[in-house]
Amino acid sequence: MKKLEISIDDIYVNPYSSNAIFGEDNLKQYPTAFWLGTHSKEEKYCNKLASYVHRIIVNAGNKIPVFMLYMMPNRDIGQYSKGGRRDFDSYKFYINQVIRGIGEDEAIVLIESDSFSHLKKLIGTDMFDERVACLSYAINKLSETNCISYLDVGHPSWLKPENVAELLAFLPREKLRGYCINVSNFVPTEMCEEYAEHLWRYTHQPCIIDTSRNGGVYPVSHWCNPPEMRLGPVPQMINSRTVDMYMWVKIPGESDGKHGGLPRAGLWSKFLTKILQED
Repeated sequence: MKKLEISIDDIYVNPYSSNAIFGEDNLKQYPTAFWLGTHSKEEKYCNKLASYVHRIIVNAGNKIPVFMLYMMPNRDIGQYSKGGRRDFDSYKFYINQVIRGIGEDEAIVLIESDSFSHLKKLIGTDMFDERVACLSYAINKLSETNCISYLDVGHPSWLKPENVAELLAFLPREKLRGYCINVSNFVPTEMCEEYAEHLWRYTHQPCIIDTSRNGGVYPVSHWCNPPEMRLGPVPQMINSRTVDMYMWVKIPGESDGKHGGLPRAGLWSKFLTKILQED
């Protein structure tokens, strides 16, 4: 596959990120993803979503923003990041709003953190069929735009590469640029590189690796705001056969959930930024 003809300096750095607002100078200088999801008032959120996305596009100017779609029905199967749209039809409206906001501009779009990886446990259920329909709709619609799209397929400690390949057979994967791995997770970069190599053997498509929190001891003691997490490599283009770039998809300092007195998923915590930057 042809290499991406962009540099890391072409990626938009959000001047209004949590770390910029709270003065985390060591963190705010790097690009992170805009997560397009909410835990409440989803109808109101989606009605205004096209305007919100368009505002980001305008603010980005000649830079390329990175978006993470995050409104899958029954998102996270009722766990810490539960929520999402009601059904397939309302999910289509969400996708259409995102695409309307982007218009003819270029963006990198990451598709639905964790949703694909949950498919394995949903095989044989109506939720499997709905999720495949939602993911397929997002992939197909994005392929009609100037966006570069990657499907989130989990991390090396979740699905084996052959399991990923089996599940991809249900989706129009040929319309994707590639895959996003290790989102919001802690698997070391070297292990992710090896995983990307194995995925490439099945797909011949490259990956983005989330390195926002994978620089510490692994395995971690638990998945929700573990004390072992540390910043990984800063965002950078790799442009190898199997890896397009390292990216901070998860915004450093934002919580995984209400564990140990920390805020709910997606909310920023000064305590977490300190952990990430410890020696």
